[in-house]
Amino acid sequence: MSDVTIYLHVGATKTGTTALQRFLEQNFSKIKDEFGFLYPNFHDKEVFSPMRDGHNYWQGFYFENSSGSEDIETFNRCIDYCKHNSLHSILISHEALLVNWHKRFGDLAGKLDANIKVICYVRRQDHHLESAWKQWGHKFVLSDKIFESLTQQKEEWGGWRQTDWYRLISPWAQIFGKENIIIRPYEKEQMPDGILSDFLEVLKIKWPEQPVLRNEVNVNSGFSRDVLEFLALNRDFYEDHSDQRLHNMMNRVLDESYKKKPFESYGILSPAERLKILKKYDDSNQMVAREFLNRIDGRLFYESWPNLDDAWEPYEGLNTARLVPILTKIMYKLFVRQEGVIRQQEEILKQQNLILSRIDDQHPLTALLKRIYNKLKK
Repeated sequence: MSDVTIYLHVGATKTGTTALQRFLEQNFSKIKDEFGFLYPNFHDKEVFSPMRDGHNYWQGFYFENSSGSEDIETFNRCIDYCKHNSLHSILISHEALLVNWHKRFGDLAGKLDANIKVICYVRRQDHHLESAWKQWGHKFVLSDKIFESLTQQKEEWGGWRQTDWYRLISPWAQIFGKENIIIRPYEKEQMPDGILSDFLEVLKIKWPEQPVLRNEVNVNSGFSRDVLEFLALNRDFYEDHSDQRLHNMMNRVLDESYKKKPFESYGILSPAERLKILKKYDDSNQMVAREFLNRIDGRLFYESWPNLDDAWEPYEGLNTARLVPILTKIMYKLFVRQEGVIRQQEEILKQQNLILSRIDDQHPLTALLKRIYNKLKK
């Protein structure tokens, strides 16, 4: 058995992966120095170096634009680095790997001097679909057609509707062995301290304090139903399902009153639709619970199923009274930022004029400098 273990965090999508990747990126030095884990930067010649947007940024590009011929060399660089620096583990996190990437990594099995373990978080399908619709699906599917979209196969929609966890996990288990697959249910009842604490616990890392993200970063915040409708009504704006420009703008300019808290329901699906979805995947979920979590009762998620008589009202639509405050807050936030930029420019101009006023008028270069400055100012 090798002295180095590669932990592949393969997803699934909408299980806090962005926040987790930002945390690992912010703490990559501490994770290496104190806990022996390499969180590598494949986008740089130096595997131990800072990166932008974690593995979600570079790895998607790397795997989608490489034939696979460089995989062994790339991973061997990481393994060699670990051996030369007395590190015991390599950590890779990219949520899109769960869908279909087992074949790519299967080609590496047996060719690397490392053990491989696969970590996968799974989310209850009704919650997952609502969250995925918020980020991707609203660009192509009306909110009242989410359930129907489960049976549709359109390549441009990506893999946001793929939520049969047993079907997706099984190929990984066949390649790397069931004993090397770590499954964690992504729900508040089973990870009360959040994704960061839970993930560190999986790795047996005892973080000295409550793990948190430093500074404010974009972690794919959820939005209120009205904001989601605003995004959906602009579906002609998007270039493809991964186009996040409008989402990122709204995340930056809107305050917390328009954002959803973690694990809070979007309320898009009716109780009847939720039940249909849960029944559709019930057998799959039970097999995951029994085979990968050793739960005899087959209970993968602990949250109670909805009842048909649960309080729920269909969304009434985005009317003028709801839309105007959203637009006003967007315009005012942009106005405030523009005012700040103008003040900064005025201060810079003031300092430039002060410097020019102190230049000796008799100096032969003074006239030339002032002419150049006046032209630039125009």
